[in-house]
Amino acid sequence: MPETRNDIYAVLTERLRAVFRKEQQFMLLGGAMRALAAIFGLALSVALSESIFRFSGAGRLRLLVFFASGVLFAIGGLTLWPVFRHQFHLEDIAKKVGVKFPVLHDKLLNALQIFHDTQDAEKSNPFAEAELERVEKSARNLDFLEAVGDEKLKKNAVFSGAILFVISVCFAMFHADLGAAVHRLQYFDKEFILPDPFKIISLSKNIEITKGNDALLRFRIAPDSSLFKDEDDAPEVRKLNLKLVDLQGFELQKLTLFADSSRHFSYKLRSQKKSVVYFAESKENGDRLIKSEKYQVNVVDRPRVENFRVSIFPPAYSRRPRLRLEENFGDASALVGSKILIEAEASKPLETARLILNDSLLQPMSANGSVATVRFSLKNDLSYQFWLKDSLGFESEKSATYQLRALYDEPPEIRVLQPEEKQVDLPRSLAILFVVQIQDDYGFKKLAIRSRLAKSEFAKPSENFSETLIPLKSGISSSRKKSGSELILTVPYNWDLSRRLLSAGDEIEFYGEVTDNDAVSGFKTARTELYRLRLPTLDELFTDVEKKEDSAFDEVEKQIEKTKAVQRRLETVQNDLRQKREADWQDRKQIEETLRKQAELEKNVESLAQELEKLMKSLEKDKLASDETLQKYMEVQRLMSEINSPELQQAMQKMQEALKKMNDAQIREALKNFSFNEEQVRKRLERTLELLKRVQIERKFDELNERLSQMIEKEESLREQAERGRPDDAEKLRELEKEQSALNREQEAFEREFKELEEKLRDFPRADKMPLAELDSLKKMQQRDDVPGDMQQAEQNLQKRNPQAAAKKQQSAIAKMQKQREKLSEMKSMAQLQNKKQVMEALKNAAQSAIVLSMEQELLRDDFSLERGDIPTTDEMRRQAGEQQAILENVQLLKEIVTQVGKKSTQLGSRLTHELNRAETHMQEAISLASSRNAYRAKPEMTAAMEALNKFADQTGQTLSQMMQQQGQSGGEGDGSDMMQQMRNLSDKQGGLNQQTESAMGERLQMGQGERMLQLAAQQRMIQEQLRKLQERQMKNGESKLLGDLGKMLEDMEQVARKLEQQDLSSELIKRQQQILSRMLESTTALRKQGFEENREALAGKDIFKKTPQELQSEDRRSRLQDAINRLKEQGFSDDYRKLIQRYYESLEKDGL
Repeated sequence: MPETRNDIYAVLTERLRAVFRKEQQFMLLGGAMRALAAIFGLALSVALSESIFRFSGAGRLRLLVFFASGVLFAIGGLTLWPVFRHQFHLEDIAKKVGVKFPVLHDKLLNALQIFHDTQDAEKSNPFAEAELERVEKSARNLDFLEAVGDEKLKKNAVFSGAILFVISVCFAMFHADLGAAVHRLQYFDKEFILPDPFKIISLSKNIEITKGNDALLRFRIAPDSSLFKDEDDAPEVRKLNLKLVDLQGFELQKLTLFADSSRHFSYKLRSQKKSVVYFAESKENGDRLIKSEKYQVNVVDRPRVENFRVSIFPPAYSRRPRLRLEENFGDASALVGSKILIEAEASKPLETARLILNDSLLQPMSANGSVATVRFSLKNDLSYQFWLKDSLGFESEKSATYQLRALYDEPPEIRVLQPEEKQVDLPRSLAILFVVQIQDDYGFKKLAIRSRLAKSEFAKPSENFSETLIPLKSGISSSRKKSGSELILTVPYNWDLSRRLLSAGDEIEFYGEVTDNDAVSGFKTARTELYRLRLPTLDELFTDVEKKEDSAFDEVEKQIEKTKAVQRRLETVQNDLRQKREADWQDRKQIEETLRKQAELEKNVESLAQELEKLMKSLEKDKLASDETLQKYMEVQRLMSEINSPELQQAMQKMQEALKKMNDAQIREALKNFSFNEEQVRKRLERTLELLKRVQIERKFDELNERLSQMIEKEESLREQAERGRPDDAEKLRELEKEQSALNREQEAFEREFKELEEKLRDFPRADKMPLAELDSLKKMQQRDDVPGDMQQAEQNLQKRNPQAAAKKQQSAIAKMQKQREKLSEMKSMAQLQNKKQVMEALKNAAQSAIVLSMEQELLRDDFSLERGDIPTTDEMRRQAGEQQAILENVQLLKEIVTQVGKKSTQLGSRLTHELNRAETHMQEAISLASSRNAYRAKPEMTAAMEALNKFADQTGQTLSQMMQQQGQSGGEGDGSDMMQQMRNLSDKQGGLNQQTESAMGERLQMGQGERMLQLAAQQRMIQEQLRKLQERQMKNGESKLLGDLGKMLEDMEQVARKLEQQDLSSELIKRQQQILSRMLESTTALRKQGFEENREALAGKDIFKKTPQELQSEDRRSRLQDAINRLKEQGFSDDYRKLIQRYYESLEKDGL
């Protein structure tokens, strides 16, 4: 505590001075902040000025002086000067403290002023001292320093901080430019040159190449990032100057390079032999030269492969020749297991050499001087390079990489061409044509059929497949391009299953399997899908045949009904036209509809003919009918194909033309002709139906005969086994019992079919003289023999384990069935004989009637022999027309009789009725002309009718003669008949093949012809093989002249097969096939001439009534007449009729006819 008033004053004064000092401190601190902000702002301004204007050294010095002046001003004017200028005034400080502390307010200032004034006076003032003391006590606990506020200091700090922040941001953003500017200001006395706007950078750098190789020099432009933030902002450099100097610095070459699309500059030094130094340069704005760094192309003489050659030795099984690649050609493909030989010649003598395989493995090479060789076996794909080291220790550069691709032997492929279906019925011959197409890269080791018994009623099915090897030498080879040359074989194989002892109903599963000849990687196999063969029972075969026959019958009957409907429609149209002058559009529409129906009918008939052909082939394949029955089926099929006659087609065409021309007269005439031909179609269909029924009867006889033969054969086999059987062999007896039971069921089926035959025979009219008496006799024999009873007793004996007793009953059944078979054969022969006799008798009567009608026609024609200018009377013409009408009616009756006879025999050709139709047409025209009193035009029509009747008589006589010859022949059997049948079958097959070849020739541009040609070639090969076997049999039997020259046919077949394999279709090929077929038919005819069964169709006879030229001598006419008379003698006419016919022919001869 102050002791005196003066001390109080001094304390207060000192406290106020402390406040003043704090003010000065704050003032100095605020000034320093302002000065610092000013200095930094000035520094930023100076740096920006230098960065922007890039002053010279003097300019930068002036900037530094300006900056230093600014710094001094900031320090002196903003910091020191305000502090120096600010003095201590007690009143001001006291006032500030009074303002800060309301307790003091003006009291402090007043007390100090009063006390200061009293000190100057001589006399003290106690009141002033007391006030001072009181104020001191009030301010004792107050801190006067609080009177100094820091608001202004804070404002200065915020202002200075903001300025400093802005300056810092500017320096941070432009630190490179500003830093460079500061650096230049710092070293104001130095000269700073502007940086290059870009650099030339060599991408190739130092290059080391071997002598004679090329070197690629590449440059790019790199803009200065300090000058250009984006490369697009940099100036575009379009060209550079490339300089090449030697190692001593002499310039060798100067080149101008231009930028490419990637902004690179390139130049290739070709065949460089010396080392050079290279660099690139460019002038900016024409005066500033920018250069790249210097680099060197160093040429070294290392060892290298001058040339090499690769040899490939394929495995022996591939049968491929050695392959020697072209020089310096190292890429190749080779089969796995091939031996590879590589021979390389280096540029200098070698110490060592290697192959680098797949970039890692080293394969040593044998080095001898400058030549290196290596051998190895190719197992997988590999790449290889050459690595050389010369005698001086220099290593070669990395050579080019070559590829050796390993070709793997692909698995073989196999495809079945025949049979086409996976479920196939096995023919009764137990042989089936198995044709496969196999292919492989290099060859085959084995081809086989693997089969097993899958199902059987009498034997145990096999679990394992047995193997049947197929000889590959019979394959038809060809090749095609795929990934290379592949071997393709089409192998036909006649698989004979007769040794398998199959029973009816047995099923065999099989597949084809081929094995390739890959002896390196291992043999690979391929197999086909699983196929199944089934041996149908005899009952199933005949049931199928009957279904096809019934279907054919139904279809023919349907076509007959359709033909009748067409005829009724035609009659309706004709009746309508008779009542009209002209045909209207409704009539034409009906005619067009009729033509459409007829076209559909023709298609149906063609389809029916094809179905009959399939039926015939089925019978032939399974031998379900005799050769004679098959021949008759063939004749019926031929007649069916002739139903759509050319006359009918011509009539339809004329009808269509008449409808187009809208000619009423032509329409009526065409409609008349069309109606006539439509009637002929119906009659031919009816004849076909009747012939089918008769052929079915003969086929039924064959069926029963075959059933009996099969039962006899099976029963005989059972009898032999039963005789050898032992009573204690229960398993064997059970098998025999089962087979005997199956045979009993076959006997029941035989009885059912026999009853069906009986019903069919009894359905025929009595006039047909069917062997019904013999049928009744056979029925009595069956009842008396009781074959089913013997079979049942045999079965019972086998059940009782008495095989000997069963064998006796079986022997009894065999003998009885043999008698029944003989009786059936007799019945069939008798039925055929009776039918032939009826036909022959009817033909003889028809020929005689035709001759008589021809004579009557001649007499009537002679009545018309009038002199020119004579006019016959009306009564004469009416009488002659009536006589002609009577002859016409007799001709129509004869035609109906011949038509009915034609339903009984397939040997009567349609040419016979054709001549009667022609005679009928001419007679109708003669009647029409006679009615119109046109005698001169009627006479030629009568002559033409007479000639048609004569032709009919001649053709009928020839047909009758042929039937007599056939009846007189023995119809021999044995080898000759069998050979004839085989030759006939081969002829049919060749004919079918010829048709397929012609069809393929017409479709040669379609896809898939290659496979079809191979199938046709396989068929030709099969026919050739069968003909060769027939030739061997012919030579063995000493019948070399019987079938003619088969060797020539075999040679032609070989040529045809090769052409088909080569897919060379031509008219010459078709002609050669036709020649083969003609020779085969001639061979068949040769067999027939040796006295074997002959089945020929009746041929149309020559017209013996042609008008003889005047220059023909009488001797020639007499010889022709004698020939005609001789033919009549051969035809078997009676003496009376022969004399009558002879006089008739002689009269014709006299008249010059």
